[in-house]
Amino acid sequence: GAVGDQAGNNAADAYDLTWGRCVGWCVSLALFGFIVAIPLRKKLVVDYQLLFPSGTAAAHLIQNLNAPDGAASALAQWTRLRRYLGLSFTWSAFKWAFTLERWPLFGMAAFERYGWETGFHAGYVGTGLIMPLQVSLSMLLGAVVSCGVMAPYLQNHRADYTCPLAGAGSGVDCVLKQGKWYNGHLDAGGSIHGQYGYKVFTALSIILVDAVMNLVKVTAKIICDLRA
Repeated sequence: GAVGDQAGNNAADAYDLTWGRCVGWCVSLALFGFIVAIPLRKKLVVDYQLLFPSGTAAAHLIQNLNAPDGAASALAQWTRLRRYLGLSFTWSAFKWAFTLERWPLFGMAAFERYGWETGFHAGYVGTGLIMPLQVSLSMLLGAVVSCGVMAPYLQNHRADYTCPLAGAGSGVDCVLKQGKWYNGHLDAGGSIHGQYGYKVFTALSIILVDAVMNLVKVTAKIICDLRA
């Protein structure tokens, strides 16, 4: 259809941000950050005692500059930094030139049906180097469950049809067949109304439940200590 008929391009698709909605949005963001920080702090800081990368790097640089041979050490670090920056830029340019951002590692059939792909992101390599083995294995297990279990299962409940006349203000709704959970054409843009939404909200629910449980335990401990 025409560009103007697509969702998001009509005046009726605009969301009226009233004062109350803005306050609710800001409060939700503040609470979400607070709740998510609790399990992350417990796992990454308390349990694994991981160092903050940028702060640790700045501390090492200041320490080397104030050492007797600080100038030579800082120069050696700067040389290594320029070398790896050059490698990172070259790799990013190579991926952009040869469209390796979404490489169908397991074949086109798995890519089109289940979204199995790889982007060859060098940042993931660095993340794996600073993370403990348990966290890396947990991320790998999550990827296997998400792409190898959830994606094929959700495909069985996918409706492979589109509703070109549906949209805000059109008066036509897209009615799914019995046993179908979402419209398949929404997967292409990574919409939360498609398959991607089932994965995102499942992960968010796990994080929020863990955070709320930790918050309840901390609150109960504080109350017990105050009464003691």
